[in-house]
Amino acid sequence: MKTWSRPLLGLFLSSLMLSVMVGSAGAQSEEDIGSASDCRATVNAELAKEQRLYRSVLFGHLAAEQALPGEVRYDQGGNTWIKVAENKWKSVAKGFSETDWTDPQMDDQDEVEIRRGIFETRRVLTSELLPYLTQSFRALQCRSDVICETVRNSVGMTGKDPQEIELNVPGCIGGKRKTYASCHLAEQKMKLEASDELTYCRNIEEDMLQREMDLLKFAVEYDAASRSLLQLAGNFDLFLQEFRWPVMHSLRQATGLIGSLTRIPCFAASCDESPLPTPAP
Repeated sequence: MKTWSRPLLGLFLSSLMLSVMVGSAGAQSEEDIGSASDCRATVNAELAKEQRLYRSVLFGHLAAEQALPGEVRYDQGGNTWIKVAENKWKSVAKGFSETDWTDPQMDDQDEVEIRRGIFETRRVLTSELLPYLTQSFRALQCRSDVICETVRNSVGMTGKDPQEIELNVPGCIGGKRKTYASCHLAEQKMKLEASDELTYCRNIEEDMLQREMDLLKFAVEYDAASRSLLQLAGNFDLFLQEFRWPVMHSLRQATGLIGSLTRIPCFAASCDESPLPTPAP
């Protein structure tokens, strides 16, 4: 059996410890730079935030005081809150599990501002809302493209701090934006993961836009049917109101005529006839 001398054994153990330390340092560095799972989580969070903003533009966003129990809201940090009772909001997010928010606190920290939705516009036809609805959907497309373009620029970055970049998305308003630190995947062995993240963002964006397009079609059809029914009911009420007066006036005249018949002593035909002879006793 081969035995190791103490100097060789010590050298072997030292080399082993050094390799473990280097591997740990490399793993820590990669963790600081970013990972595929963290990048996907960032993409999901950013796209979900844009989706909630888009829906608030369409359907409106009530104040926390007007929200019903069971409604879910998101704060500016992306944490989920649910209204459990009147003037009471709770969250299971880390650091907030023991904290209750009131309605004013929820309004101050809400990620979406209070607004009236496009579908809440009154006294207009649904066709008059179509330009604003299509423009809102187009804005959602642009903002989603900006997110995926930011991911594309982020995967080529290194370091753990976001960096400012200039984005020019075709058909959309460009500008400066910060990269996602969780998507900094510029390490040599992360090239495949970087390619996967770009594909993932585009796939998720297309699925979300297709779903929102279908929901927008359904909402427009429902709104058109609802407004048409209300307009029909309103016009029918006007018709009944106009129809009521001629009918009631005629009935009132007929009623007055029938009441005056009691004052007539006899009909003309019977008044001209001679009285019947008196029977003999």
